[in-house]
Amino acid sequence: MATDKYDPSPENVGNVYMHLTNPDINKHRPNHPYAKNPRPWYWSVEEMYEYMRKHGDDPQVFLKNLKRTIARAVLSAEHKFVSRAHQHVQYRGNCFELFGADILVDRNLKTWLVEI
Repeated sequence: MATDKYDPSPENVGNVYMHLTNPDINKHRPNHPYAKNPRPWYWSVEEMYEYMRKHGDDPQVFLKNLKRTIARAVLSAEHKFVSRAHQHVQYRGNCFELFGADILVDRNLKTWLVEI
């Protein structure tokens, strides 16, 4: 979570506390109540689902959208993954790849891929 509410005004373009959700950056926000306790930036999946339910949203809709977004991203680059594996290992079963995804979720629970 970002510590500052998003405001697209031009004077806020450099406000890293509004644009970045990295807790290691936001914990340095001067005079912010969470500066000493970064726990509010870390939600478990169940805490996030509870927040959605509380606001009238269905976590299953979010999960469906999330799975679809990640599947499309991985499938769009599958040929690159496979060709790189063939370059570096003799047997594909001898290795695995681990990816992380940054996903933005809008008010309608639509997921937007930021990066993998």
